Order: sequence, then structure tokens, then C-alpha cells
Amino acid sequence: MTLTLEDVKNVRFPIAKRVGEGYRATEVDDFVDKVDVTFATMLEENERLQAQLEALDGSSAESDGDPDLRTENERLRAELEEARKQQSETVAAAAPAEDKDQAAELARLRDENADLRQQLEQARQSTGLTVMDGQGGGKVEKIVVATAAQASPAVTRLVQLATEQAESVVSEAESEAQRKLDEANRKAQELTLDAQTRAERTQSESRVNADQMTAAARAEAERLATEARTNSERVNLDAENRRRELFAQLEAERDELVGKVDRLRSFEDDYRSSMVQHFTAQLEAVKSGKLEPSGKPALLGEARATDKDHGGSQTPRLDALLAEGN
Repeated sequence: MTLTLEDVKNVRFPIAKRVGEGYRATEVDDFVDKVDVTFATMLEENERLQAQLEALDGSSAESDGDPDLRTENERLRAELEEARKQQSETVAAAAPAEDKDQAAELARLRDENADLRQQLEQARQSTGLTVMDGQGGGKVEKIVVATAAQASPAVTRLVQLATEQAESVVSEAESEAQRKLDEANRKAQELTLDAQTRAERTQSESRVNADQMTAAARAEAERLATEARTNSERVNLDAENRRRELFAQLEAERDELVGKVDRLRSFEDDYRSSMVQHFTAQLEAVKSGKLEPSGKPALLGEARATDKDHGGSQTPRLDALLAEGN
């Protein structure tokens, strides 16, 4: 799996659970492996473009000579030489001939001229050129022979026209071949230059992308490390402040409880002292006090005397209480 620049910019490494361990090693290793694969892919693409460039250079070198064009040029040159040879033979044979022989020779030359015209037309069709007969502005030149004396110049003119037409065809074929060759060379140079430009641009982009990915990854790693350190310091500071607040709160509660306990103990001591004093005073009052009220009734004394006389009392318990009071 290859990476893009957006993948590198948006990568986020999970932080380890324990504080101080940094990022997870497996996540960082996987990201580095992806970066290596992407860089290797770019290098392979660069090598492929360089191979295409070398192939284009070889094809342009091979296209300098077109075999078909060379064959066509050689054939046209051979036809030109054959026409010139026939011209020389015709001129040599037509001079000493008689009128009858000249007429026959003229007919033969006309046939040969027709054959040459047919061959010229075939040459035009084979080379893709449209050339008009003659040297003028596209007009067909006609030669009329009325007498035997005009036969020899007519033959010479026909051969000359055929030769000129053949040379024109050859020249135009060579020009067309050179034009096609120049165009092929130009296209080859354009393709070579374009391939070189694309290869250089791809290589430059690969280097820039690699540098950008490396810089982005390094910046992201530094940012995450800074955030981790900042978060760790903030958490430690918050924990320390919270611990101090809790200790201060506990100490305040302890002091308050100690004060309450001291007040309870003081109250207890005061209460105990008050109770002891009260009970002591009551005990002293009971010990020193006389429970029998003043103004003892006479009946009480008479009743006791009567009881003694009769040998008993009707209220022994009351007598016992009265005795305890006395």
C-alpha cells in the first residue's frame, strides 16, 4: 500500500498507555514501512521513464533511414537511367533512317512514350505525388509530327520530356522522402525531449515529495512529542495541586475535630466536677440534716407508751422507721 502526501500530513500515532513511553512502536514502524514502499515505487517509475527515453533515442536513431523510401528512390533512379539510355539509342538510330523507317521508328517511339507515361503515372501513384506533365504551369504539352523530317526532333523532344518528367518525379520523391524523414526526426526529438522533461519532472517531484513527507512526518512527530510532554506536565501539576488541596482540607478538618474533642473533654470535666460537688453537697445535707419535723404530736408518744404497756404495737414498721429517724 503506497502513501500520498495527504496520508503523511494526516497521520496520527496513538500514544502508549504508560506515561513517558512515547508512541507505540508498531504504529511508527508500519508508517516508516509505508514511506519506504512509496519511495521505492517512485524510484521504479523513474527507472521506467528513463528506459522509455533510451528506447525513444534508439528508435530515433534507427528511423534516420527509411527502407521503403530508399527502395523507391533507387527504382526511380533506375527508370531515369533507362529513359536516358533509350533516348540516346533513339537519336542514334533515327538520324540515317529513311522516311519509311522514320515513320516506323516514330510509331515505336510513341509507343515507348506511352509506356513511359504509364510508368510515370504508376510512379506518381506509388509515391503519393500529383505532378502534371511538362514543365509549364500544369498544361500538357502536345507534339504534332506532320512530316518525316520532323520525326527526329519530335523523338528527341519526347525523350527529353520523359527525362524531365522522370527527374521531376525523382526530385519530388526525394523531397517528400526528406520531408518525411525530417518530420520523423522532429517527432523523435520532440518525443525524446518530452520524455526527458517528464523524467526530470517526475524525478524532481519524487524528491520534493519525499522531502515533504519526511519533513511533515518529522514535524508531526515533534508536535506529538511536545503535546505529550505538555500533557504530562499539566497532569502532574494538576495532581500535585489536587494533593495539596486534599492535604490542606484534611488538616483543617483534623484541627476542627481536635478542637471539638478538646471542648467536649473540658465540658465533661466541668460536668463531672459539678455533679460531684452537687452530690457531695446533697450527701452532706442528708448526713447533717434531721428528717423529723419539729412539733412532734403527743399522740405519737402516747401510742408508743401504750404499746409498751400492752406488750406490742399495732404498726411495727412505722415504729421501726421512727426509730431509725431518732
